[in-house]
Amino acid sequence: MLGKSVIVARSEKDTTLDLSNYFDGTIRVRHIVSELDEQENPIYLEDEFFSSASVKIGEEPVFIREESE
Repeated sequence: MLGKSVIVARSEKDTTLDLSNYFDGTIRVRHIVSELDEQENPIYLEDEFFSSASVKIGEEPVFIREESE
């Protein structure tokens, strides 16, 4: 992943971003671990994929990068 741009984003309320000036095509949104299960193991949320013109974010920080072809 050398040379790929990554954006860290969050919002105080659910919102949609247009990142088409920064990325072309499909982007991957990776969630941070913010919760543990009963055995104190991290709960991982599935990555989400969006058009770069319509990226949904919320209160939890996420990592956004262009999806590899």
